[in-house]
Amino acid sequence: MSTVNFSRYLDDVPWIWEDFKAKGYVAMKSEDRPDVMGFNWAASGFRESPFHHYFRVFQLAMQNNDALPKFTSGYSRNNCYGAKRKTAISFDYFMEFLHKYKDRKFFTFTFLGQLTHQYESGMYNLEPYFTRSIQNLSDTGVLNNSLLILFSDHGYRISNYASTEPGYFEARLPFVYLVFPKWWQEKYPTLYTNLKLNSRRLTSNFDLYATLFDVVNENFLSRDMADRRQRGISLLAEVPPSRRCRDAGIPPLWCSCGARTPLDNTSAIAQQSAHILLSQLNSAINRQSTKCVPFQLSSIVDAKLLHFDREDREEKSQINVATNVLIIIEVKPHGARFRSTVRIESQSKSNSQKQNEPSEKFVMDESNVERIGMYGNQSHCINDVDKPLRPICLCKDVLHIYAT
Repeated sequence: MSTVNFSRYLDDVPWIWEDFKAKGYVAMKSEDRPDVMGFNWAASGFRESPFHHYFRVFQLAMQNNDALPKFTSGYSRNNCYGAKRKTAISFDYFMEFLHKYKDRKFFTFTFLGQLTHQYESGMYNLEPYFTRSIQNLSDTGVLNNSLLILFSDHGYRISNYASTEPGYFEARLPFVYLVFPKWWQEKYPTLYTNLKLNSRRLTSNFDLYATLFDVVNENFLSRDMADRRQRGISLLAEVPPSRRCRDAGIPPLWCSCGARTPLDNTSAIAQQSAHILLSQLNSAINRQSTKCVPFQLSSIVDAKLLHFDREDREEKSQINVATNVLIIIEVKPHGARFRSTVRIESQSKSNSQKQNEPSEKFVMDESNVERIGMYGNQSHCINDVDKPLRPICLCKDVLHIYAT
């Protein structure tokens, strides 16, 4: 539903690894889901390889190799290459690279989702690979001169679990661990203290970029507390405890800091918000009206008022007051669920305004829509150019499956 050009190439973006390469680092990128991971789901990737070692080429070859026997099991078919897990192959490549360049400066970006993205028990299967790899890096001394960052893009958010209270937070609170060598912690105790303080502060991926920028430039000087209004704050600086989602560039839909007050699903606010979301969905679908089925509202699953504490109190002193509604709806004909935030703008009327003009306006950012649960093959008719429609569209040629 976003207006971003999802078919564009990303070669001209100032990626952080270009700063590392300019400083003489050898760069490597590895992933185990080349079809949907990293830079190729929401865009067309790169025309030229941006890394010295780019495992995507081999991963695509594995994915498209028809010479291997086909497994009847979906798990084996998707996760294995012959008798070996694709994730194990990615770990092998990662470890070989690190040992090859252990005496040189290197930058690696490894993203693994094959075992965990659609399987609740996937992390259990992934844990042994992590344990062996990190132990090996520690035993061989690689970690003594490296910054290790472990991160995720979100937690478990598949199936109906995403509609639950824990599922709400799983989708919004990815983890990140930064492991600096022991000697670095002792040499820069103030920065290390800031890191520990920031583990209890509001941070985002923008801050991780700023941190890597400090690392590549070896900017390890102590500094004052950062300005809370700065979107990207290095985690080596102390992040202000008063920082807000708005300061950090986090939209209301993805902000987990505010309190949520339940609304009656039959209330006027809930009903209006639901129809705004439904209208936005159908507006997006209309761009592919020959392929996608229009939706009707089946029910309001949940509605809550979002309160962002001090943000709300500050806004109440202004002429325009905004309230955010968190809404989940289920649509016909296939029971898909969508979540979004609708902003209610209450405007004080001037003497020149007509008394019959509405004092409240319902506004929604069309890019902030979350599909809850899996959609599988429902949107198979949508091509790469219209990727944002894939979580939304129900292709007309599969409509018969949901006919009552």
